[in-house]
Amino acid sequence: MRGAWPVAVAALAVACSAPTQRPPRSSVPLIEWKPTPTERAGTIALAAPGPDRVALPGATFTMGSTEADLKAAVLLCRREPAPEYCDTSDLAMALNRYIPTLLRLELHAHTVTLSPFAIDRVEVSVAAYERCVVVGACARPDFRPGDRRYDAPELPVTHVLWQDAAAYCAWQGGRLPREAEWEYAARGKAGRAFPWGYQYAPRRANHGVLSTLPGAPDETDGAAGLAPVESYADGATPEGIKNLAGNVAEWVSDLVDRNMDGTVGYDKGSVTNPQGAQSGEHLTRGGSFRTGAIFLRAAMRSVRPGQPYADDIGFRCAYDR
Repeated sequence: MRGAWPVAVAALAVACSAPTQRPPRSSVPLIEWKPTPTERAGTIALAAPGPDRVALPGATFTMGSTEADLKAAVLLCRREPAPEYCDTSDLAMALNRYIPTLLRLELHAHTVTLSPFAIDRVEVSVAAYERCVVVGACARPDFRPGDRRYDAPELPVTHVLWQDAAAYCAWQGGRLPREAEWEYAARGKAGRAFPWGYQYAPRRANHGVLSTLPGAPDETDGAAGLAPVESYADGATPEGIKNLAGNVAEWVSDLVDRNMDGTVGYDKGSVTNPQGAQSGEHLTRGGSFRTGAIFLRAAMRSVRPGQPYADDIGFRCAYDR
């Protein structure tokens, strides 16, 4: 068995081999969601469990953050046990650039237009991923079989490479979400700061605490580690998409090509169906049970270059319509 790598380690691994003959896929029902004019600041809508995929219409929305958004994020981060990690002063940046550098990746707020797509309502579970392993279409996750921290059918699958996640989504007839699709699913046209609304609500997600970098598990939200994919219904989006904030950070398809100082953000112009850089580092979205509040924000981008076999990275799939 391959050894587990710490979160800070960045390395790429060889993806799992595709089967010579892909097994037939069954059709999956969709929720068709259309935005209503009643969505407004401060309104939080909750949704009950439904079909496996949520269909979202084509839309134009604002992606990324303004300087004012980043200042608000830093204020949220300063509530953590180790607020020094959020300090953007020149002295602090000289000592630790991790979070300030990631925040700069959110700039600039820009207009994005997306075609209609569908996205998984919940993160891919251990049980769902195991079906792909059994037919030979996916590599086995790198956790020890029977380890109940990770190997339970209702938990999100972890310890999988970006390539493994992409292979599973292809087997399902889909793909990893584009970064813009993921952010739109989390924010909506209204531009929510969090999937559930505009204010941080620590009981609505399985998050960590910023006491170390990138964080440590926190039991105050009801889970000491991973939680089942159907958990935290009151943290869902108005369309019923669960755990876009917390539980596991989620692979997206895009790469980001940073400058040497790590401060590059988005281009400022309007774009349609952006697909990220052609080369660079992989990204995750949404934060995890190990990361603090600032990582749960819908605009937050985390660079995880290949990140082999992390216990707090999972994924969900998207589908063209």
